Amino acid sequence: MSQLRRSRWGATRPVSIILLGVALMSFTLSIALDLPWQINWCLLFVALSLELFQSLHDLSARFYVFDALLFSLGMLVFTVADPIFAVWMGTDFPGVDESFYSGNSVGNMAGLVITVFCLCFYLGRVLVRTSCTQSHVVMDPTMALKITTPLILMLGTLISLLAFLMNGGGFGLENLINTLTARARGYVAFSSSGLGTDDPLIALFGQAIPTVVILWLISINWQRWRWSVLAVLMGLFLFILYILLGGRSGVIFVLLTIVLYQIVRLSARPKILRMVLFGLLSIVILGLQANFRDMGEIDMDSYEHSPFRGYALNREIAFIVDAYGERIPFIHGPDVIPRIVLPLFETFAVFISNPIPRKFWTNKPVDPSFGPYNELRTGHTGFGASSNITPTIPGRYYINYGLPGVIQIGLIFGLLWRLFDRMMTNRPFISLNRILVAAMLNAIMFISLRDFTFGKFYPLLFLLFFMFIGMMCLSNRHSQFTSRPMKKE
Repeated sequence: MSQLRRSRWGATRPVSIILLGVALMSFTLSIALDLPWQINWCLLFVALSLELFQSLHDLSARFYVFDALLFSLGMLVFTVADPIFAVWMGTDFPGVDESFYSGNSVGNMAGLVITVFCLCFYLGRVLVRTSCTQSHVVMDPTMALKITTPLILMLGTLISLLAFLMNGGGFGLENLINTLTARARGYVAFSSSGLGTDDPLIALFGQAIPTVVILWLISINWQRWRWSVLAVLMGLFLFILYILLGGRSGVIFVLLTIVLYQIVRLSARPKILRMVLFGLLSIVILGLQANFRDMGEIDMDSYEHSPFRGYALNREIAFIVDAYGERIPFIHGPDVIPRIVLPLFETFAVFISNPIPRKFWTNKPVDPSFGPYNELRTGHTGFGASSNITPTIPGRYYINYGLPGVIQIGLIFGLLWRLFDRMMTNRPFISLNRILVAAMLNAIMFISLRDFTFGKFYPLLFLLFFMFIGMMCLSNRHSQFTSRPMKKE
């Protein structure tokens, strides 16, 4: 048995909350007195960096706190790196385009929103009771073979290829080519408005692709070398097709799920150098995607770029805090009571209604900030064929509800992510299937830092579906074996 251990620090290290609290007070004071934003963002950078380095140290010692590690990494890469680079270069707070002036007030307000979100995330983690008991991984190959049998893998591959070949109506290679080039032409792959398909089943099939890629690539753990070669080739083939779709979140989801699964399955001390090299490789892949695709009707030549192009989501938050709250009312108006009561209710309503195809429910609820923000930001609502802008989790809830919404979604995020992270290490014996589900949930929460929707969970539903099929096949095989009559000697 291989041992897994929980972090000796429990749910959250106090230093993270203390430093974020100091940064919050500093941002608030700077907004009131119109002080420079640079020192405050450096405080936020130090707080998240310390959490990241401590989490990496814990990981190297086989103490698993993936939620804290991934959250701090995501916030540093997506929101903090760009302003810190601006501090290093001595430039003003980065904005979305040349006409957007982002002075001290905008920089401090954007930092305040991000700090509130981070602080509430760590407070939400505290709400989840954490024990320091040791756990073990059940190294039973049959647990993995339930979902990596040839039958399951071929079924998943068929579903994935059908998504490419039938997207847009009909059946053929032309649909495959149109789907792969959709993002470069301003469309969203597997979107009904983008390629004219009115079949929600095909769009659903597209969500199976990342799951099938993951299953192919992890199946090499339990198979002979001939099968391993086939698994690598098939996994890479589907993964390349998936990369060509242009979306960055899905690529991160696949890579991160496999890495987390292998770390916990092997229960070995991860080599920090290997992790850094893998992270750099991932950034290169995502950077190539960011420069490969265009953004529909948006003229990218008119926008300022930084070395963090495609990751500088702080610019969206800066645009949001400059536009909403004073110049433009929040989506739910100036009254505080609705903005306190509605965040949880509307989030739940959008989540439970998401699986219902819009073909059958034309008035299905949608995030009320989506259209207004995209129209303000790009000139179109984003509901048509063109690509759209993602305002990030704290940005979206700030548009709708102001700081009360940011506080609530931060608490929800911290609580949920901590629960998902505990799935790996909170029981005496943990199956490999459970580890894979938990790894996938952690990866989903990481990519949801950009956009928190139920659609992010569809690959997990396909994984559970494949697990169900595998268990049914195993059950039938067991029934046939036990029903055979015993031969008399």
